[in-house]
Amino acid sequence: MSPGPQGAAPAAAGPDPGFRRTVWRWWGDFLEYSRGALWVLPTMSALVALVIGWILSSIDVGDTGPFGWVVFEGTPDDARTLLTVVSTAMIGVIATVFGLAVVALQLSSTQFSPRVVRNFLRDGVTQWVLAVFVGTFAYAAAGLYTVGLGAGGRVDRFPGSR
Repeated sequence: MSPGPQGAAPAAAGPDPGFRRTVWRWWGDFLEYSRGALWVLPTMSALVALVIGWILSSIDVGDTGPFGWVVFEGTPDDARTLLTVVSTAMIGVIATVFGLAVVALQLSSTQFSPRVVRNFLRDGVTQWVLAVFVGTFAYAAAGLYTVGLGAGGRVDRFPGSR
């Protein structure tokens, strides 16, 4: 090999800096998109709620455990009723809150600017509220699956029950 311009040896072949720049640019574009997308945080919240439900349902809590006072002590039918009420209420709350918000956005965007909708979608509070509602619904729906079908059907354990 011939020496470089100043008589120095050529640089060793390493990772392509253009590839690294491309990956970082792609990652930055993805983060920018995910900040404005209303579905990213609620989807992550639903996945986290499912994992938490799976972990809680696999913990064996005895009568003398430190968290014995927190444990649900009802029958599977009671657990099914509770989870049905929670999941139904969450769907109702999600539909009502975001339905009214969309109507308000539609009216305000005609009077002010279409950017109102984009600001609503990019608002962190909006995304977190929807994430909490969706996560609660996902946890309750997965708990319904875990509890089972009915008195004559499959009955497992309620997440966090004895």
